[in-house]
Amino acid sequence: MLEVRGISLTIVQISTSSSGGAGIAASRLTDLLAKDGIDTKLITRDSPKKVNTWMSDFVPKSLGKLITSYQKRISVSGRDLVTPFSVRSISLREIDDFKPDIVHIHNWYNLLSISDLRNLGERYPLVFTLHDERLLTGGCHMTLGCNRFLTGCRECPAVSLNRSLIARKKGELTLVLQGVKRFGVISPSTWLFNQTVKSQIAGDVRPIKVIPNATSPVSAPVKKHYESEPNSKLRLLFVAADLSAYVKDFSLALESVLEFVSTDLAGLDVEFHVVGSNFPAELINQTRFKAHLHGYLSEAALSKLMLQVDVLLITSRSENSPNIIAEAQTLGLLVIARDAGGIPELITEGKTGFLVNSSVDSIVAGIRRFVNHKDKQFLSDNAVLFSNQHWGHDRILAEHKSFYSQLLNIS
Repeated sequence: MLEVRGISLTIVQISTSSSGGAGIAASRLTDLLAKDGIDTKLITRDSPKKVNTWMSDFVPKSLGKLITSYQKRISVSGRDLVTPFSVRSISLREIDDFKPDIVHIHNWYNLLSISDLRNLGERYPLVFTLHDERLLTGGCHMTLGCNRFLTGCRECPAVSLNRSLIARKKGELTLVLQGVKRFGVISPSTWLFNQTVKSQIAGDVRPIKVIPNATSPVSAPVKKHYESEPNSKLRLLFVAADLSAYVKDFSLALESVLEFVSTDLAGLDVEFHVVGSNFPAELINQTRFKAHLHGYLSEAALSKLMLQVDVLLITSRSENSPNIIAEAQTLGLLVIARDAGGIPELITEGKTGFLVNSSVDSIVAGIRRFVNHKDKQFLSDNAVLFSNQHWGHDRILAEHKSFYSQLLNIS
């Protein structure tokens, strides 16, 4: 248990699932706290239920699918899903039975409703770790440069119908959060921290802090080694759960790789390893480089692949603090990433990796900077050093324990 001045505290962690960015971060934090002897439990939509009936299982899932389908229909093309509605798919009794001192929420979409947040906030101090911008808006998980969440999400550009609905849901969520007596926010990136401070949910007396996500508890036994001599091969890697997701902008990555191949004077043998789902036809059918389509990989299999490739390519339109960068840097795999969201906090151009902008020319130039760099191992060692400092388990554990104590006014 978490001992603060002789007081034992119990923490419930909540996430829609144990997979995906938020779910993985929640699982790793739960493991980290538990290994320190803290009484903690992760509750997800897939957690074993004490009472499992068709009413408690089938109905919420069916309603969730129906609402998700509706929300997809009202979302504007070229935007990721906007989710103004969220339905409950767990019993709040599961939380009550654990008698928590703090409820720590990572992802609540189709796990808890807005009214559930109100009910929980009346009984327990709440902590939110922000893995995207959903808590700040009326439905957008990534605002993509839109600042209308600062004025109540009026005339939301992300939906084609019911724009007033988005503003109304934003208002409901804001009122709920303002009514929670003890409420803290953790952001894994300074970028999202600043977004939160600017929003209407950041009160003066509420703790809000930047704490990185917990990384894999298993330290890498092997680190990436870069040869000092030029290589005739270039092995690129791209990872996304869903390659069709607008925010990941895989089409930009593919276009950039094709442009690099067509203008590569050195005639490198280019391999493009792609991990994820929904592979586009233009990738499958292309003949100008070797494409390796991996589908879903376990954490161990992905780590093994990372040690075999040369560089990780990230072209996302927006990111918070991607787990994939943490995993790459822990292994010493160099990263070429788009300067978006919280990514520049993780990569120093020319020292721990390479930053590019949203143009094909910039990404191609970034690939060339990597290929032509004389001491890739030096950059790799820098990346590992940064990883150890930024995502160190001792630091992350201590900062979470301090945050929980601050929320409860225990000193």
